[in-house]
Amino acid sequence: MLPSSFLKEGQRLYEGDILFEDAEKVIAINVLETDAIVMVPGSLLEMGTVCYEIGNKHIPLFIQDDKVLLPFEMPMFRWLEASGFKPEKQSVKLLNLLKSNVEPHGHGSLGSTIFTKILKMAAPKDE
Repeated sequence: MLPSSFLKEGQRLYEGDILFEDAEKVIAINVLETDAIVMVPGSLLEMGTVCYEIGNKHIPLFIQDDKVLLPFEMPMFRWLEASGFKPEKQSVKLLNLLKSNVEPHGHGSLGSTIFTKILKMAAPKDE
């Protein structure tokens, strides 16, 4: 069972956080690599634009080593390409979630956006 301090609303766990430790063992957070969309913005304008567009779709956004990352979804990858960005698919640890004043959420019924519904319908079954 997690200590009560990890159960507070808005609490996040980070790479290396120790959940339990005694003389014999340590239980710590190890974030696994996952497929991600990675972009290296060419300018501040491109950085702001891509972050705004992704954030407007309520998709988690990560900023690491001057790169913009988000969990891989083929429809989003294709949308970014069609919008003139240069996304790459890479296997990475998504560690630095962009902190915002709003927790991830959606608008409409069951908390999903029309964009989310379109992404789900457009996603091939094997991806």
